[in-house]
Amino acid sequence: MTSPPKFPPSEDCRSRLKGAPRAVTVKHVTERPAERERRRLRAEYKRSERRAWEAQLPLTLADLRALLDHLDTELGVRGCDHTFAATEAWLAAHEHDVERVIEGLRTLGGGCDCEVLANVDPETHV
Repeated sequence: MTSPPKFPPSEDCRSRLKGAPRAVTVKHVTERPAERERRRLRAEYKRSERRAWEAQLPLTLADLRALLDHLDTELGVRGCDHTFAATEAWLAAHEHDVERVIEGLRTLGGGCDCEVLANVDPETHV
């Protein structure tokens, strides 16, 4: 089957298209001010939730990431015994207040080493 022949647009058509604006994506054309405001408020809410969550952290973000890397390695080798053994060892080695940090991790959903790894990850929170 052959395609129908293509004819160049007539001169009249070319003149009408010459000054026409380029196509705009549908998202920008149909988005109403109320939708933009809803999106802005949602983003603002997420940012405030993130800041509140980070304020509860018992460690700096850098230390928390280092702890999570340590737990990922340790639990990959020996598994979780449902205690804070690996967390406590890392905290003691890095001279942190073990009791205070463990209590803070419990508040954020970490009931043992594997739960700290699963529930206190700043990359997956909010």
